[in-house]
Amino acid sequence: MTVNAKCKRSSEGYIVLHGSVINSKTNEKTCSGVAKKARDRAKVDENNVLLEDVLFSSPSAASMFVTGASSNGYTAWKTADGKTLKDVETSEANEL
Repeated sequence: MTVNAKCKRSSEGYIVLHGSVINSKTNEKTCSGVAKKARDRAKVDENNVLLEDVLFSSPSAASMFVTGASSNGYTAWKTADGKTLKDVETSEANEL
């Protein structure tokens, strides 16, 4: 299953945006409880397209929600030009 999701950082946390395609399967052994609960509650259509925005407190929880398995959000989330979230946050910290 191919996932194709977008996430944005906000003052409240990390938001997986509606229209994102999430994995239809959940790895019960590796997916966190927070991500599993969110997957159970999320509104998705028959093609696993997210019909609402979903908020998470960490990028990894957001990534696990999308993949249905263990995932490091700091390396899984990437900008359109391929920079990881870790790279973006490190770059921002260096600019301060």
